Amino acid sequence: MQSTFVAVDEGLTEENRFIAGVLFAQMAQADQGRIDLLAMAFVGIRVAYVAAYLVNQGNLRSLIWFAGFGVSVALL
Repeated sequence: MQSTFVAVDEGLTEENRFIAGVLFAQMAQADQGRIDLLAMAFVGIRVAYVAAYLVNQGNLRSLIWFAGFGVSVALL
């Protein structure tokens, strides 16, 4: 159960970067369809991250983390 809380807590730090990316994309008047697609991808990636954390798959979790980071950067 402790690992669930740790996974969610780590996700909160990623959400800050994601929210900033969405806000900057909105302010830059980026294509809304692209923003929506990247936002949905980020949510799916975060769910996969928590799942990988719960089954103790460190390498997979790192790969998923980088995918989430890439989505956040793509929003900028």
